[in-house]
Order: sequence, then C-alpha cells, then structure tokens
Amino acid sequence: MQTRNRIFIAIALIALPVLLRVVYFYQLPYLNFNVQKPDYASFAIPEPPTPSSKVENVVNPTNGKIVLIDNFHGNQFVADEIEPLVTAINAQGAQVEFDTGEKALALELKYASAYIIFAPSSAFSSDEQNCWSSRTQPGHWYIMTIRATRQAARM
Repeated sequence: MQTRNRIFIAIALIALPVLLRVVYFYQLPYLNFNVQKPDYASFAIPEPPTPSSKVENVVNPTNGKIVLIDNFHGNQFVADEIEPLVTAINAQGAQVEFDTGEKALALELKYASAYIIFAPSSAFSSDEQNCWSSRTQPGHWYIMTIRATRQAARM
C-alpha cells in the first residue's frame, strides 16, 4: 500500500465518524414539505393600557399652573408617547397646552410655568432662545429631552 493511499484511509477513518455523528444528530436530510407557515400579515400587536385610568385627579384642578409643550419645531413624538406625562401633570392640577406656533413664544411663555420640548428636529431662532433665557427665573422651568433612537434631519 502506498503512502498516499494510507493518508486517504486515515482521513476517511477520522472524518467518517464525525460525518455520521453530524448526520445522526441533525437528522439529515430532513425533508418535510408540509410545514405550516403563520400568516404574519394578519397579526396585530396589542397596545398596552394607558396609565390614565390609574391616576387620581386632584380635588381642586385649577391651581393656575400652565405647562406648555412644544409642538412647532418638528418634534419627533406622538401624543400617545407623552400621554402618561400629560395625565400626571393634569393629576397634579396643572393645565397642559401645546405650542403650535400660532402665537409668539413670548406671549405663550408669559403665563406658562414650564416649557417642555421633546426631540426637536428643526432649529430654534435666536429670539426664541432669548425668550427662554429671560424666563429662567425662580418658579419657571425649561425642559428639553432628546431621544437618541430618533434620527433628526440634517440641516
């Protein structure tokens, strides 16, 4: 027997048990043509319940506080995402209003106790920034949140 044939026989004796074990373990070839596939298009993702039913309102809901939420600068949120926050603010007795840009920001901030901005995607003017800086006095709040998972448009 030649050396070359001995090498092939040795490789076969090493590889054949491994190959047989793989075929036995994975049950190859697995041929089942009657697999039922689910209809993914008909599935609906259930919505979680909102916490608004669990929060109790304050007895005196008019305490004069107004929280203004920016909805003018291409904010990347929907009302359902901030509904728990709005419900909690209302439960504390404050009134929540949305800034749509119809009135000047100085007029809107005149009566607001807090101004909240969620993930803006458009730039703010220097007049708006000056208006915020003049309103940062004791008793007034300016809050801005940015979500890293949202993609803002390049300017």
